[in-house]
Amino acid sequence: MGGEPGPARDDGQGSADAAPRLSLHATVLDVVGSEIVAGTLRENTTLNVEELRERFGVSRTVIRETLRSLQALGLVRARSKVGTQVNHSSSWALLNPAIIRWRAATGYRDQMVELLQVRRGIEATAARLAAANMTDDEIARLVELSRTLATAAEANDGETFLNADTAFHRLLLEGSGNPVIAQFAEVVTAALRTRDHADQPLIIETTARGLALHTRLAEAIASRDVELAERLATAIADTTLSEFT
Repeated sequence: MGGEPGPARDDGQGSADAAPRLSLHATVLDVVGSEIVAGTLRENTTLNVEELRERFGVSRTVIRETLRSLQALGLVRARSKVGTQVNHSSSWALLNPAIIRWRAATGYRDQMVELLQVRRGIEATAARLAAANMTDDEIARLVELSRTLATAAEANDGETFLNADTAFHRLLLEGSGNPVIAQFAEVVTAALRTRDHADQPLIIETTARGLALHTRLAEAIASRDVELAERLATAIADTTLSEFT
């Protein structure tokens, strides 16, 4: 690729620019993270700095940065006199967007069920709060996105559909007025985007029912009907869950 740095120094003392090093770090992190999540690198496997350095042709600094990132995600642990070892999945940061993307490659359906079960409750609460707290401009945008969803589905435009669906759910969560719920927008965005990463169809048999529910939800929020908004958000999650059960 253009601008690819030359051979990395193996002593971590080199003067490589920060941007290329960051790019190398992101590449190594993506590969090793994917391998851990896929089970290629099994629990208790020790990750050797020198072996990884030779494998990827990068400096020790890049590998150490990668291991620190993996540890922050709960994928590995550092043990004195043992080294860095792969953790059991119970330690992983399962709501982190990177791990959501990696899991989708080998466990798309199971992950979607797990996330939808969580989303079902959170988005229902978000919808109730949004009906009470959203600004008029936010509501107008939500209604517009529901119409874009319908137009994209009719045109079988998967990219526009996915973008509008992602924006709809993000706005719903952020419009709740609850900062904790708003942070869940990154999780939902990552989950929705896995359809694309995992080569899953975007417009399917349940799309028509889901579209009607999105439209009604936007209208319920516009009418400030908190109870109806909560029920409709639950119905949207249930409709999506029906794809996987």
